[in-house]
Amino acid sequence: MRGRALAGALAALGALLWLAACGPRAAVREPVGATTDPAALDRLLRQYNAAPEAVRLQGRLRADGKGSADFGARARRGEGLRLDAVAGPFSTPVLSLACREGEGGTCEVYLPTRRTAYREAWDAWGPWFETLLLGRVPRVGSPTEAWIYPDGRRVLVLEGAGGWRQEVAFAAGTGLPQRVSLSQEGAPRLELAYGQYAEVEGHPFPGRVSVRAGGAEGGYELEFRRIVPDASLADGTLTLTLPPGTAVRGSEGLSQWNQAPFPVWRLPRPDG
Repeated sequence: MRGRALAGALAALGALLWLAACGPRAAVREPVGATTDPAALDRLLRQYNAAPEAVRLQGRLRADGKGSADFGARARRGEGLRLDAVAGPFSTPVLSLACREGEGGTCEVYLPTRRTAYREAWDAWGPWFETLLLGRVPRVGSPTEAWIYPDGRRVLVLEGAGGWRQEVAFAAGTGLPQRVSLSQEGAPRLELAYGQYAEVEGHPFPGRVSVRAGGAEGGYELEFRRIVPDASLADGTLTLTLPPGTAVRGSEGLSQWNQAPFPVWRLPRPDG
């Protein structure tokens, strides 16, 4: 893969939560099974999301049809995250992403091959990345209904302002999140899949999380090969130090270096 193509593909990590469908389509919904208590499933989801508070990760990022890269990352609930990716036989840096929460918090995506950084406010997509790197499920809205299929799978439906609807499917037997879909006014916006769970300090943590924008061709996958609880976080850990001469642009530039020709859109902030 050419360096430019790989850099563009990995840079899309910074935009993958912003991708929209090329045209709205009606969300496809499976036939509803027997109804069950949504409050009970909401408690199950909140319990799952309660831990961990902080992790260090090593893994691999894959973009369908575009390439892959190894990454190291760390995330702490309520503080932010940092991810650095390298590719090729010489571990060439291709992407750095840092988000810091709090007053004046920002997210920055740095592309070394272009000597360019893209900067956005924390609330734009920082909470989503933090949630995903912590292995949790972004939770949007309030529980409205739930059902259970004959094979034991359970589905929780949450609805929020602005026409947002979220369905969280729990695997039969384990009760662990398996698939999450998010739509707005009936149009699919985002789909997440969780799998290959492992225990981290007594709590389940997915070994794989895949991300696909509604209506988009291709998707992205995060494979977590090493997951370590992170008890300490030194100052400056979640901050990028940009080399002299780096061009800094706003998020409006994301569509220029993202290879996929999708318009930019925003997701509601997850609330747990």
